[in-house]
Amino acid sequence: MQKKHMSKKREVIEKINIRKQEIVMEQSKSQQLVEEMIKKYELETTIESRFIDLTSEIGELGKEILKGTEYGKKVFTPTENLESEIGDTIFSLTCIANSLGINMNQALHSAMNKYQKRFQNKSSIDSST
Repeated sequence: MQKKHMSKKREVIEKINIRKQEIVMEQSKSQQLVEEMIKKYELETTIESRFIDLTSEIGELGKEILKGTEYGKKVFTPTENLESEIGDTIFSLTCIANSLGINMNQALHSAMNKYQKRFQNKSSIDSST
């Protein structure tokens, strides 16, 4: 019984690692595309401006999520603009990572490893428990 559990656990970890590699390849291209667009349209700005833009986009994403629940009155249903707002948020975060010279692939990989270790140790990814 325990062997089955361990092999199932290994299988899940393998699938996670494969997906991590896929995400790494996809995001690397995304960072390059954003960088090219910023240069092409001369959109360079300060890190402070980038952060203000990110918080604005997160607010707009939050508004779409609230709209999707009619401000808490019903179960969430994706809105027409939800995907666009997620894209805007990712674009803003990518601009920050590029401005700081942070490889988003490595940052995501590190975060996923951290959460995986927390889950394995505590059955939760919450840092407060």
